[in-house]
Amino acid sequence: SNIDAASNATLSDSDAISEWKDLSGNDNNALQASAAYQPILTGQAVVFDGSNDRMTLPDGTMTIGNSDYEFIVVIKSHKDQNGVIYHAGNNLSGQDNGLRYNTSRKAYNYWWANDISTGENVIDLNELQLIEYSYDNDSGREIYIDGELSASDSASNRNGVAQNNILGDGVASDWNFDGEISEVLIFDQALTVGQRAKINYYLSTKWGLE
Repeated sequence: SNIDAASNATLSDSDAISEWKDLSGNDNNALQASAAYQPILTGQAVVFDGSNDRMTLPDGTMTIGNSDYEFIVVIKSHKDQNGVIYHAGNNLSGQDNGLRYNTSRKAYNYWWANDISTGENVIDLNELQLIEYSYDNDSGREIYIDGELSASDSASNRNGVAQNNILGDGVASDWNFDGEISEVLIFDQALTVGQRAKINYYLSTKWGLE
């Protein structure tokens, strides 16, 4: 990952990460000022300890209201535990939007009290995976695991809010992510089949995904 927007020229292996720069030009940088909560750079991945590591992003990084979205992440999960990879919202029904998994290794795109989930054991431990979740207010939600559609529904009543965009944890939760995040992409639209295929190919080639 290009954490510092300079091909990691300012960083060394095992450095604590206080800022993960947004390369899109939108300044949606992930920040963590407190050393106690900073994840660690290991190789090309940012490693979250599953205890208290987390980074915050600006309000509105994830789309709000009933707007479309697409979230794509390359991760390696370390443990069977409840873990939030990304969260946005206030823990109120219909106002949240995030990606988490549980001890059965199901992946969830949760809106708080209105979730979509995959089947069990789709999250592989200690293996790099490409996970995507999307929403189109005309057709509903989808979750893709390694490029394959794993879950979908026709939900259409999202009321997302701008606050509390967090990488590696939720709001007032102990569901910290234990694992590695290599890349994060957030779009303010649901991607087309062709767009998703191009991005999946790029990421799979870049990260050596099977």
